[in-house]
Amino acid sequence: DLWRRDTNELGKILLCRAENKLESTTRLVQELNQAKAFPANKLGYQDYKGMVELREAVSRYANRHICKSARMEPEDLMVSAGCGVVLENCFFCFCDYGDACLVPAPYYGQFGRDLGMRAGVEIVKVHPSSASADRFGKLSVEDLQAAYTPKCKVLLLTNPHNPLGIVHSKADLIAVLRWAQSLDLHVISDEIYACSVYKNKDDFVSLADLVSELELPDEHWVQTHCHTVFGFSKDFGASGLRIGALHSKNSAIVHAWNALGYSCAISSSCQWDFAAVLGKDEFVADFLAENARCLAQASEKLTSALQQAGIPFVGEPSAGLFLFIDLRGLLEDNSFDAERKLWSRLVSRGVVLNPGQSCGMKTPGYFRLCFAWMSGKFGRPS
Repeated sequence: DLWRRDTNELGKILLCRAENKLESTTRLVQELNQAKAFPANKLGYQDYKGMVELREAVSRYANRHICKSARMEPEDLMVSAGCGVVLENCFFCFCDYGDACLVPAPYYGQFGRDLGMRAGVEIVKVHPSSASADRFGKLSVEDLQAAYTPKCKVLLLTNPHNPLGIVHSKADLIAVLRWAQSLDLHVISDEIYACSVYKNKDDFVSLADLVSELELPDEHWVQTHCHTVFGFSKDFGASGLRIGALHSKNSAIVHAWNALGYSCAISSSCQWDFAAVLGKDEFVADFLAENARCLAQASEKLTSALQQAGIPFVGEPSAGLFLFIDLRGLLEDNSFDAERKLWSRLVSRGVVLNPGQSCGMKTPGYFRLCFAWMSGKFGRPS
């Protein structure tokens, strides 16, 4: 029962789904429809890490658009059916059932599924020591140390941040990385929005670049414990294609993917077609630039409307498809029960948001608002 301007004005407006359906993403369909002929030798089983043509194309793409100094080589890439299953496979590799992962809060609400549903890994929420909104999403060694227990085997970062729409500073990332090394933790950087930075693009630093630039004392730890996840669901508005990637120089993970990748392989036809699209350097560069422009305009339109309505939001969003709004002033009391009641009232009036409790918040009243889900100029529904 979705809202449509001309046919269903009483339908629901989904501001809870982080999909990019802005006008800029329609060009991808045109390119896919022009994909080169599918070869007969791709009908059979392929490498479960992803066919070589796709991994080479993903490598070229990442080295042009995600990394500034590091190189992601095809042999260090694994490509599977979406970033969710890529993360899950990582936790199968790094953890035993019942182990834990440090995740700074607020965080993407489906991490509980990705980590816990089959891998059985518990999320240990890392909350800021201060309840002030300007501390949300800021990485702090002190906060990580306060949350850490010996059960924790992994630190999961999200950069750009979901749901805040911010980019972590290089200084904070360096401090956290050194701390993680001191405890021999695996570090996963979820960079699924790496190419959806629409303001101050140079502020974003991939983990792959960070570890290549730092002179950390244990090079073996860098090679075996630092892993970058990225994909094409968000930056290309192509969540239905189910293409997620892992970059890791840990040879044991690469070998494990030969088995893990069996149940989450991408169809050969999809791999072939998308490899062809990624091989068009000029198209990809123009596509990403236009998408960033549309995201910036949609974000500006939304933030201006929120400011006019007196609705606060957290930080200064510069990336992703969302921001985190503060509706504490509308709660009946300071409780998550009141947050759920407010969420239900909004749904009954046709507006669906993500409640902060689902993002690991300990303070009720915050909601994730996605601004790119509806097509139309500058994100307006059409």
